Amino acid sequence: MANAAPTGSGQKPWGCRPAALEVQVPSVLADAMQGYLAQRPGQDVSGLLRDALAQFLVQQGDARAEVRELYLDGLFSSSR
Repeated sequence: MANAAPTGSGQKPWGCRPAALEVQVPSVLADAMQGYLAQRPGQDVSGLLRDALAQFLVQQGDARAEVRELYLDGLFSSSR
């Protein structure tokens, strides 16, 4: 079992393994996302999508601690 580490330590939250997703989005959404990222050099597509998905799941009532941890990490990360 993986060691639990607080997100502030620079390590990934509990059970956080990368999973590849291939997603098609409307071009207007992709353009808006690229514009947003161009204004924020510390952000990347993976981080933006991870934070957005975690926020959506928390708002929809997902009670898993790992998802809440990712959501809070996205909210309070100093790179944004």
